[in-house]
Amino acid sequence: MEISRITADVFWKGEARIRGVAAEDGGRFETEIYVRGERIFDYSCTCPEGNSFRGPCAHARALWEAYCERRKEEKRPPVYTSPAVREMIGRVTQNRLAQAALETGG
Repeated sequence: MEISRITADVFWKGEARIRGVAAEDGGRFETEIYVRGERIFDYSCTCPEGNSFRGPCAHARALWEAYCERRKEEKRPPVYTSPAVREMIGRVTQNRLAQAALETGG
């Protein structure tokens, strides 16, 4: 199953509405979940199981998982380069510039 077009709206009590499109077996289903804390408390989906009382359909659960994965990726820290590596890059760059200046007569 592929989830696309994920959007999220956060409300004042920490509740969120998450929307997306679930593509499965040639069908596309508009899915919407409402989350409070880390739990789905309401949902809707255009699939046949989308509004049952048995709990969220597979598309709603997949949307929640995709949203959680996206949040995890966004929280990942940026790449960090140590001072020693930055110094090494600086020396290599200076050497290459000096070499280029000698070759061009500058």
